[in-house]
Amino acid sequence: GFTARDLNWTEGSSRPKFINQQTTGLKCDIFQKGHRLFNIHRARKSKESFVYLFEGQGDVVTAIHNGIDNCVAVGGTSLTKDQVFLLRELGIHEVVLCFDGDTAGQKATERALDQRFSEHKEIRVKVITLPDKKDPDQFLREFGAEGFSQLASPSAFEWRLQKHLDTPDA
Repeated sequence: GFTARDLNWTEGSSRPKFINQQTTGLKCDIFQKGHRLFNIHRARKSKESFVYLFEGQGDVVTAIHNGIDNCVAVGGTSLTKDQVFLLRELGIHEVVLCFDGDTAGQKATERALDQRFSEHKEIRVKVITLPDKKDPDQFLREFGAEGFSQLASPSAFEWRLQKHLDTPDA
């Protein structure tokens, strides 16, 4: 399978930020993006009892470079049922959802909570919202693991409540 990030991409660009192949094809269907979590093999061995769930592989690579091994990537903004089942099957019962701080990442966070984790009460979910529309890669490069560990990670319920209270029409 093939997945890549355009390193020259800028906000407002007409080009996609990521190019992801869904599967390797019918003849040799080894890679199926929606069935895998990048770095799950390493995250399972971590001494931490939870995993950070990021959008992109670059976020995971930068996190590992900063000493954070308990992280996996969806490979985009669409968390699938199969990926959630994989977490459950591997005995992972606590997830810290940390998608990009931009609008797409925050909408993906809402979808993940509403459409994926709402069916799995045995998985405790916390949410990190990154400031200034940053993605985890950018934030970790700027503030490191220490800065990342200082970010608030409210429960999904607390995150939803705060989001509702911050909405002007609430």
